[in-house]
Amino acid sequence: MALALIALLSGCVTSSGAQPKTGNDSAAAAKADAKTEDDADKTTPDGASVESEKRAETGDPLDLPRLTLPAPNAQESKALRLLTYADDLIALQRVREALPYYKLAIQLEQEQAARVGPNRLLTFLAHVGRTLAQHKQYAAAQTLLLKGVTLADKMGAPGEEMAAFMRAQLAWVAYHTKQPAEQVRWLKEAAAIYGQDEKRHAAALGDVLDRWALTLHRAGELDEAELVYNRALRVKEQNLGVEAVELSVTLNNLANVEILRGKFAEAEPLLKRDLSIADKHLPPSHMDRVVTLVNLGRVELALSRWRAAAGYYQQALLIQNDLLGADNPQLAVSWTGLARAKEQMGDLDGAIKAMRIGANLAFTRDAKNPRTIDRLNYYVQLLRKVDDKAHASTWLTRIETLQAAARNSAR
Repeated sequence: MALALIALLSGCVTSSGAQPKTGNDSAAAAKADAKTEDDADKTTPDGASVESEKRAETGDPLDLPRLTLPAPNAQESKALRLLTYADDLIALQRVREALPYYKLAIQLEQEQAARVGPNRLLTFLAHVGRTLAQHKQYAAAQTLLLKGVTLADKMGAPGEEMAAFMRAQLAWVAYHTKQPAEQVRWLKEAAAIYGQDEKRHAAALGDVLDRWALTLHRAGELDEAELVYNRALRVKEQNLGVEAVELSVTLNNLANVEILRGKFAEAEPLLKRDLSIADKHLPPSHMDRVVTLVNLGRVELALSRWRAAAGYYQQALLIQNDLLGADNPQLAVSWTGLARAKEQMGDLDGAIKAMRIGANLAFTRDAKNPRTIDRLNYYVQLLRKVDDKAHASTWLTRIETLQAAARNSAR
């Protein structure tokens, strides 16, 4: 597989006399890919596809706000020791064992809150709520975070930063428990609080806006998503700088909105700016670069710039091969894009070679991906163009097998 990769990427594109198609099919494919790949999760070790967006809600980049706390007395020190012990259990993946220690630590802090004020209790609630959410204890996390929000709101200005933080965490819980309306609600409220001091909270506000926009984006509310992405872009540019690495997420995801609308010319400069920022901040082999390169490949295909598209897919494949290995199913996306570009350039032989690798990866390693059958059908189309009936028949049988499996699983 690695030798095939090197051979295909280093070889020159030759013309076999095939007539290129119009850009309409490529534009439709780019939109379809962007729409379907949106739901992929690049945090999955053996992920099905390249995520077309960056840093979905599965990440947790927000830092816990720091509060000035009074020196602990003996009982508070006991609560802190219990909290630390529970954290150690969590680190060992002994989540259920940690729960009673967290509960007792919070009870001790609640008893002391009247004497020392609510700051310490607020910090405990936020820390434990976030930790439990990260370990999929969503109901328990939600209960603690809601208590924290109520407490922080009662504190007024001193509790505002923590109130915003915990709202962002509640949005994270809502995402994982499939409550999109609640997710949007908490993100909007967090953004409103952070937005009272954009300069101080620029990074946190930008992150919350990105998550809010992404939720709208995935719900198909593209006009609203564009407005929120543009606000995130403005906040980051004005407060973090026009070349800040934090802009990458917003630029890429805003470009995806334009791709879904069919506005490929508008998406291109956003992605090229994203790539320029990556050149300044990221190492040459980094998965965030792959996301941008694959999206640029889609855009260039839609704009009928076949050579440029092939170049972007080739760069993506080299990085993916280096970071993931040649047998990772995520490479199927890039191999399919490269095949489409080569076909349009008249290099039908190169397209078939690329798609052979992509089809094998998709079928053997990514059979449940909803895009796999489309990719295999495309490979069959290429085989029929060179009258390779035997291989086309073999792949049609494989497609029928996948379709039958899908029907059975739906019953």
